[in-house]
Amino acid sequence: MAEIADRCDGVLVVDEAYADFTDSDCLDLVKEKSNVVVTRTFSKSYGLAGMRLGLAVARPEIIEALDKIRDHYNLDRLAQMAGAAALRDQAYLTECVGRIRRTRDRFTKAIQDLGYEVIPSHGNYVFAAPPDRNGERVYQALVERRILVRYFSDPLLKHGLRISIGTDSEMDEVLTALKEIG
Repeated sequence: MAEIADRCDGVLVVDEAYADFTDSDCLDLVKEKSNVVVTRTFSKSYGLAGMRLGLAVARPEIIEALDKIRDHYNLDRLAQMAGAAALRDQAYLTECVGRIRRTRDRFTKAIQDLGYEVIPSHGNYVFAAPPDRNGERVYQALVERRILVRYFSDPLLKHGLRISIGTDSEMDEVLTALKEIG
């Protein structure tokens, strides 16, 4: 990322929506490079998706420029208070992220044991392809069981599914369904 920042004539925005689920991030790059902005969301690891709340970390001069074009009424008080409370409660964040990572890893191993190919994930989801590489078939069978996952009809992605990681019991339901579907 540092090399990309060096080659970039403008501002490099690094989207770290899933950074809490991995072991590295680009926050230190903001200190090293004057043109880097790191964005984060409260939607994923903090569980505040409905709030549409996020933040940007950048050098003061970039934040000042962004502030000039920002809608000054873009967040209501409830969203501001929820964001502040979430940032203060890092112990809860660590607990939730750890639980999601453990469930993701367990689920990944279990579907690999069923013959699914799983791309290594550093998010709160996995992209998995069934043995026959027919993502649409499995998607339709899951929908019939009222289990919602993401299917992409794009030729590069239609062989698999994006499966969000839920609770252990929810993921066990998905596993049971995948075993039945074959």
